[in-house]
Amino acid sequence: MKKEYQILLTNVVACLVLYLVFAYLELTFVGYGLALAAASVFLYTLMKAVRSKISSKREYKIMAGVMGYLFAVNLIFGGIQYMNASNQHETLETIRETIDTNIIAIDIHQDLLTTLKTYHEQESGSQKSIVHIFEERVGDRLGSDRVLKSKNAAKMEAYTIYTEMKGDTLVQLFTVTNISKGEKENFDNYNDQVGMIQIEAGLTERGVDYERVN
Repeated sequence: MKKEYQILLTNVVACLVLYLVFAYLELTFVGYGLALAAASVFLYTLMKAVRSKISSKREYKIMAGVMGYLFAVNLIFGGIQYMNASNQHETLETIRETIDTNIIAIDIHQDLLTTLKTYHEQESGSQKSIVHIFEERVGDRLGSDRVLKSKNAAKMEAYTIYTEMKGDTLVQLFTVTNISKGEKENFDNYNDQVGMIQIEAGLTERGVDYERVN
């Protein structure tokens, strides 16, 4: 049986190494699948090795049945865990998408609506353009690259706001998320990313237009 013990030890080490390597690479289920495949090869090899040493066919069938049962249980368990993990991942993505979309709406509207209010509260005869008022309001938050920084530094990691001015009468904002995916995987975003959430807003003296385009 010395040979069988060597086979067992080699297989255990191989399964463990496979699982740990892929788990380290955050591919846990790939590692689990490969380890399960290695285990099945071991079981097959072991059954062939011990077949000649078991005189009773009944005992051999029982052993084969037990091993087959254990393999099937592990296979089913792995499948269930994979499905649960996939569902949780999709749920978390949906939650993040909802949160990011709502935060962007609040962030954008705060600047645009305040600008609009200030514009219409001006005294007649000394009116500044709506673009000028917007630029005054955001101040240093509007960089030379026309990227508008959020007041909250944490939000800047979640999305980026790009601005375009059309003369003195139109402010356009293009907001693209950095992590959350949009509905269309092949959508070309404003900043050359692909498939991310994009929300566009426009400000004129008549009001604010707001639309999620992906």
